Amino acid sequence: MRLLRRTLLKNVFIATVIFILIFYVVRLSRVGYEKDNLYTSGSTKARTKGTGSSNTATTQRTTTRLKKHRATELRAKFFIAFSFGDQLTRATESLLALAALARYGSRSVAVPFVKDSKFHGTNIDQTAGTLSRYFDLNALNQKLDSYGYGLLKGWTHFQQRCNQSLDVLLNVLTQGGSSHARLSNSQRQLLNKTGWTPCFSDLQQTGDRFKGFNINQTICIDPEMLTSAELLESDVLRDSSCVGFVEWRGIGNGRCHFSLSSDKVPSPFSVRHEVPFSRKLVQAAQEFAVKQLGDSYISVHIRSEWVLRTHESNMTYLLDCFRQLSSRIQNAKQTTGLEKIFLATDFSSFGSKSLTVRPAQEKSEMLLKYLEKLLERPHVFDPRTVKLSDRGSIAIVEMNILSAGKKLFLVGGGNFEDWIRDQFEKVGDNVAEKICYWERPERNT
Repeated sequence: MRLLRRTLLKNVFIATVIFILIFYVVRLSRVGYEKDNLYTSGSTKARTKGTGSSNTATTQRTTTRLKKHRATELRAKFFIAFSFGDQLTRATESLLALAALARYGSRSVAVPFVKDSKFHGTNIDQTAGTLSRYFDLNALNQKLDSYGYGLLKGWTHFQQRCNQSLDVLLNVLTQGGSSHARLSNSQRQLLNKTGWTPCFSDLQQTGDRFKGFNINQTICIDPEMLTSAELLESDVLRDSSCVGFVEWRGIGNGRCHFSLSSDKVPSPFSVRHEVPFSRKLVQAAQEFAVKQLGDSYISVHIRSEWVLRTHESNMTYLLDCFRQLSSRIQNAKQTTGLEKIFLATDFSSFGSKSLTVRPAQEKSEMLLKYLEKLLERPHVFDPRTVKLSDRGSIAIVEMNILSAGKKLFLVGGGNFEDWIRDQFEKVGDNVAEKICYWERPERNT
C-alpha cells in the first residue's frame, strides 16, 4: 500500500513538471512571436527602441521617394519630333532648340533615332540607331541641364508615359518644310488671327493616326505669328503631357521664331560646339591621326555644295577655288614647315546627300585626281577600315581629324564648315582660313 502511494505521488510530480515545462515553452514562443510581429507590423512602440527608430526613418524616406517618383512619372511631359528636316549640323541645332523650348513646359525630349546624318522620331529601319551613335548622351544631358534646357530621355521612358498616343500633334507650317495642311476658311481665318488653329496634317494617315500614334488633336501653327514660347504652352498646349511635331526645323529664317535665350539661358546656336561626340568616333579620329598624320598637319575641307549653289553649278568656278586653295597651302607650308595634309570633301562616295552636290559627285573621280595633284597626295579617311558606313558617323570622325590639325583651310562655307571652324578655333588662338566661303546669316534666339 505504501509502495503504491509513493508510485502515485511520483507520477503526479513528473506530470506536474512536464506540464510546467510545456507551459513555459509555449509562453516563450508566443512572446518571441509577438516581439517579432511588433517589428514587422510597423508598431511605433517597438520601432522606437534601439535601432528601430532608424529603420522607421529609412522606410519613411524610401516610401516618400517612391511616391515622389511615381508622381513625377505621372506628371512627366514630353516633346517628340518625327522629323528634323535637315542634315547633321542643322538637325543638331534644331534638337538643341527643341530642348531649350522644352524648358518652358518643364518637358523632356524623346531621344531621336539617326541614320546618315538625318534625325527621326521613330526607328525607321534596322540600320538606324539612337542619337548615341553620334553623341555621348550622358555628357550631353549634363550640358543641357547646366544650360537650363529640357533633358533627353530614351524611347522606353517616353513610351511608358505616352504609350503610343499624343495629346497634341503640332504641324508647324514653315516655308520650305514638308508639313502642309488642308484648312477650311474658318480655320484659315483663325490661323491668321491667333497664329494657330485645329487642323489636319496632309501627312496623317487618318485624322487620328500618325506614324502609328493615336492622335487626340492636331494643331497647325504659323511660325511667323506665334513667336512666344509662353503662349505656346499656355494657350495651345495647355499642359498637355505628350506633344509631337510633324516636323521640327528649329529656329531661323523660314522656321520658328521663339525667343529661347536670356541672360541666364544660352542660345542653342552658341552651344553647338560644346556638344560631346561619341567616344567611339572620337577614338577612331585620334587613332587615324596618330597612325597617318602625327600631331602636326594641315587640314582641308571642301564643301562644293555652297560653291556650286552660289554659282549655278559652275564647275569652272569650283576648279578655280581649288587653285586658290593650292596657292594658300603652299604659302602655309613655307611659313610653318608643315608637310602632311588631311583632305575631306562633300563629294566623296560617303559625303553629303544634298541634291546640289550631285554635279560634283558625278565628276568626283576627276575632281579628286585634280586635288591629289594640287595638294601632293593628301591623306583621306577610309571609313571601311573601322567598319563605319553611316554618313553622320563618318562626318563626325572627319570633323575631329580636321579640327585637330595645326592649320585649317575651309572651301565653300555653310553650316558644317561653321561647326568644323568652331571646333578648331576653340583651341588656343587658332584661326581657320576661308576660301570661296559662303557666310551663313547671323541668327539669334
